[in-house]
Amino acid sequence: MDNEPELVLHVWPGKWDLPTFTPDCLASVLYAQLSIPGKFVLEECTNPDLSPNGQFPYLTHGLACVASFPSIVKYIAGLHRSGRPEDDGNEERGQDDAELTDLSASLSPKEKAQQMAWMAFVSANLGDLVACSFYTLRHNYYEYTRPQLATLFPLPQRYYLPDRLREMHKPRLEAAGLWSIHAEEAEEEKRKKRGVANESAVAEAFGKEKVLEKARTTLNLLTNILREKPLFFHNQPTALDTLVAAHILLLTYPPLPNDLLRALVANSYPTLHAHARHLRAHALPAPLHAEMSLSSSSSASLSSSFDLADAHARPTGKLVPLRVRAARTANISQLASSFALPFHLRSSGFKKPTELILQEDVEFDRMRWVWYGLSFLGVVSWAWAVGRKLVVDRADNETAEEELVEGDDEVEEYEGDDSQS
Repeated sequence: MDNEPELVLHVWPGKWDLPTFTPDCLASVLYAQLSIPGKFVLEECTNPDLSPNGQFPYLTHGLACVASFPSIVKYIAGLHRSGRPEDDGNEERGQDDAELTDLSASLSPKEKAQQMAWMAFVSANLGDLVACSFYTLRHNYYEYTRPQLATLFPLPQRYYLPDRLREMHKPRLEAAGLWSIHAEEAEEEKRKKRGVANESAVAEAFGKEKVLEKARTTLNLLTNILREKPLFFHNQPTALDTLVAAHILLLTYPPLPNDLLRALVANSYPTLHAHARHLRAHALPAPLHAEMSLSSSSSASLSSSFDLADAHARPTGKLVPLRVRAARTANISQLASSFALPFHLRSSGFKKPTELILQEDVEFDRMRWVWYGLSFLGVVSWAWAVGRKLVVDRADNETAEEELVEGDDEVEEYEGDDSQS
């Protein structure tokens, strides 16, 4: 077993009592934990340039490296079909392998095709809602999402990576008609400052209704498929279950200031909400800490009900804990491609989040002042050298002018002597 290559799932770091903060990463963690519990390592990463496709999640296993959630599902299913490389007939290994489950084994070819179609639907539509909730709804991004994400990243990534993530989601939100909400809400703020209350109220209501209309359309379809069943197919979770649950969890767990979608799911779609809680409870260990620093009374009441529901949904059996590695700190060479981004993607006027000063902050500040000192010393040295050269050149010029004047006088005297003679 020691000679077997390590199976590593690389994802964004965890937040809000979830192992990661993007839908595909969270779905991959849920799927791997339900399918191969204890047989993989979850590695938190902050540099997507290490991934084959430039995005998380991706999975490495020896020389194999696969990226994207569907590819990871296919690879893990292939481990089951191949009888697992570590299975050599050993009795102890056979007992360990009994804990492994091929989540797609019970699906017929027709059901597998349906699952792929619904997974594409969920990624496109629920993915738009999660991105809208994080990056476009008023107050959410600047007041909560960006400062919270910044705490996950090392220096200097914390100053530009949240804005880079937001810009990555901009094209899909524009195509879905949800990015314009950001501009509408900015215009609303200007109108409020001018005292135009009626127009701003209409604009705000229109923007919210646009989001709610898309959310209801998507959630209604998924609710009709799930009905009163605990899972989408049979009595065993599948990749579709993990993908839907990942999106619902990210719509309901983060305590965003604007909890429009959070309240909608909790109050109007209890079946989907219960399905996501059920899957999380059976896949992930109990939260080790509570970091729900809520910013509104409505979010606080919703969070209390979520915690109570999770306590009832959690299974009594022992769960296999996640093996999580600390986030990797990318070096300068790894960040070179990231710094090649346009300036507006790297900074966008980001303000440092209010947080405890870490050792890395102290070291970064120290190196920055060293750089300032060396720069100042270089400027002073350059100014001194240039000034000295100017003084020398000026002295040489004055000497040359004096010699020229003396030469002119001698010429005049010589011409005078010639005229007299």
